[in-house]
Amino acid sequence: MERDGYEADKNDIKVRINNKNINLTHNWDGTVREIMWGPKGETIYFTAATGGTIQLFKVNAPTNKKATRVQQITKGQWDVSGLVGFHEKGLIAGRTDMNHAKELYKIDLKSGEMTQLTHVNDKAYEGVELCKVESRMVPTTDGKEMLTWVIYPPNFDPAKKYPTLLYTQGGPQSA
Repeated sequence: MERDGYEADKNDIKVRINNKNINLTHNWDGTVREIMWGPKGETIYFTAATGGTIQLFKVNAPTNKKATRVQQITKGQWDVSGLVGFHEKGLIAGRTDMNHAKELYKIDLKSGEMTQLTHVNDKAYEGVELCKVESRMVPTTDGKEMLTWVIYPPNFDPAKKYPTLLYTQGGPQSA
């Protein structure tokens, strides 16, 4: 953070090379959560919030003589967290979504494809109807759009009436 202890500051990745601080994510409009150096020290992997989810990103370290640029690796209606380590050409991390507790996945670092490794909660989900989840953009009073999530009850029937829960969470430091 630019100002230590100011919780709404943007979290960046900074490295120190030859007594000089280099901010690798300064020009990127996001805030870094967890970080992990790649196995060869040429890439830094990290998680960050985007579109109401938490995804895996990477930025190359300045030591490999390429311009630094942030690239998103995973995309989907889930959160990636709990970076564990590397295995073969993948990164092991946790993944949760609005219907499932955290399980460990291997993330292919080129394609972003995720392969589930653990099945700790499979038995708990047997016979449980999962909810349909939709992301929607709604217009705001200042002419912008805001992401919202709609989570339908299991076996939702649009002809029926249901009680509704509206949960609102503000920022600026988190989604």
